[in-house]
Amino acid sequence: MTAETWIAIATVVNAGTVVGLAFITFWYARSANRQAQATEEIARASVQQSAAAQQQATSAQQQATAALQTLGELREQMAMQRITAHQVVAAAVATAISQIEHWEGSGVIESRAQHAAIPKNLSLLPTNHAFALECAARLSQETLLTLNRAFNLLHRAHAHIEGMRRDAGAGFEIDFVKPESHQARELLSESKSILMRLQTDIFTSSN
Repeated sequence: MTAETWIAIATVVNAGTVVGLAFITFWYARSANRQAQATEEIARASVQQSAAAQQQATSAQQQATAALQTLGELREQMAMQRITAHQVVAAAVATAISQIEHWEGSGVIESRAQHAAIPKNLSLLPTNHAFALECAARLSQETLLTLNRAFNLLHRAHAHIEGMRRDAGAGFEIDFVKPESHQARELLSESKSILMRLQTDIFTSSN
């Protein structure tokens, strides 16, 4: 082969090499661009997920803070309700004891029956006795049962005193109504004993 032939062959080979290198460069650039786009999309998705996670975390923190605040308010409300319940029950117990002491003296009931001094609307129970029982239930089941027992005894004592009022008004002799008076005093005494123990327990538990 002549020198010109070799030069022509070399030129063709060189041109093919250049074309091949250009194709490889184009393919590599295109692949790199795709990888860059994919990486960018992954990064964008990661940022979005991170932002969503941060938003969820913030929302969860706000909910937890609100829950703690609500729990604190409920505890404070329950504490205030318990204080109020103590005060209501204590006042009802003191009122009942005062009523008992007004009637429990020896001969007091008989004398008042004889002189028609027992009022028709007599009530030995505190005016708020139903509410006092509700408050007692808030303190404890034992407090409720104890107060209810004392009130039941007062109700029974009232029935005896009311019977004496009616009998005395009907003209019966005082000796006839004395048994009613005795039973009434026993019930009053038992109720007072229960109420005084309960009064001590309430005072102790509130301090």
